[in-house]
Amino acid sequence: MMPLIAAEMERAVAKFPSWPLDAIHAAGVVNEESGELMRAAVQFNYEGGSIEEAKKEAVQTIVSAIRFLMAIDVYTPQPSIQMRQTDILHVQRPKWEIKTK
Repeated sequence: MMPLIAAEMERAVAKFPSWPLDAIHAAGVVNEESGELMRAAVQFNYEGGSIEEAKKEAVQTIVSAIRFLMAIDVYTPQPSIQMRQTDILHVQRPKWEIKTK
C-alpha cells in the first residue's frame, strides 16, 4: 500500500504544489477527498461501481490528510472577516399576492 501512497503524494504535489496556510481550508481539501471516497463507496455498494475507484479515492484521502499533517506547524488561527447579513438585505422584498377564490 505504501508505494501507492508515495506515488499519489508525488502526483498530488506535482499537480497541486501549493497548500492552504490555514487549517480550515486545508481540512476542506481533506474533506473534499473524503467526500469523493464516500461517493465511490456508495457507487460500489449500490450502483455497480468499482472497488478500484474507492481504493483510488481512499489513497487520495490519505495523501491529503498527510499533507494536512505535514503543514500542521504552519497553520495559524485566521478568523474570517465577518459581516452582518442585515447589511446586505436592504433590498425591498417583493410583496407576494395571495389570491383566494
